[in-house]
Amino acid sequence: MRRSGPKTAGVLLAVAFAAGMIAAPAQIQAAEFVIKLGHVLPTNEPIHQANERMAQRVKEKSKGRVEIQVFPASQIGSNRDTYEQARMGAPVICHIDPGYAAELGDLDIAIMNGPFLFESWD
Repeated sequence: MRRSGPKTAGVLLAVAFAAGMIAAPAQIQAAEFVIKLGHVLPTNEPIHQANERMAQRVKEKSKGRVEIQVFPASQIGSNRDTYEQARMGAPVICHIDPGYAAELGDLDIAIMNGPFLFESWD
């Protein structure tokens, strides 16, 4: 049976150090803040494309410190799910119709439906 000596321990320590140095850049570049943005629309909708562009711009402007991950097509939940997550303080942005938010109890936002109260300007 062979005994582990200082030489073997030194080699293992060197390998562990090298692995740490290789993994370090990935950790340094990780975003400090990750926010999920959820909506129910498909990826071909202009709103989704605008959300993707916004996420890209936030990452650029924050120099990678803030990352917004966009989840279309109810991937992280329905309108109600994402709304409730945001209200409870989760790092989630819910992109929902203002009329739906009013139905969930946020009555101040109901004014956004004002333009649809009347059929014409007359």
